[in-house]
Amino acid sequence: LINADVVCIQEVSPLSFSQDFAFMTNELGYDGVELFRKGRFRPATFWRKDKLELVGTAMHKDRTLLTSFRRLQEDGVDDDDDGCVAELDGEFTSEGPEDYWHVLNCHLQAGKQGGRRVR
Repeated sequence: LINADVVCIQEVSPLSFSQDFAFMTNELGYDGVELFRKGRFRPATFWRKDKLELVGTAMHKDRTLLTSFRRLQEDGVDDDDDGCVAELDGEFTSEGPEDYWHVLNCHLQAGKQGGRRVR
């Protein structure tokens, strides 16, 4: 069973994404972002809604998907003890820079054409 806070998947079909990965949201509590670009297969990033909050819109460019997150505190206790705690719809988070992090989901290209692999 998957127990990671973030799951990155490559070669996701936009035609069957909702059906193929409905279990990730419905049964496992993940939320998903798909790379809406040209191409048959795309990367998708899932995260645990009870652990992380998406900060801003996911950014994408040429087979990459960048998502930025803020870590949610389950107990409302600030880890660095500076007293800076904010409530977000019933969840608590400290506002230190260590609570923000980014995930770059990258689909690598293979083949004979080196210039196409590295753009």
